[in-house]
Amino acid sequence: DCKKAVSGKSFYAMEGKPVCPKCVGVDEEEEEEEEA
Repeated sequence: DCKKAVSGKSFYAMEGKPVCPKCVGVDEEEEEEEEA
């Protein structure tokens, strides 16, 4: 489980736990899709 506190970022409730958007694969800032 990713439990990273992200400042100025919205937390997404996953399985009742606060997770960072990037951990769930969701970016608050819509950026161009880059193949990682």
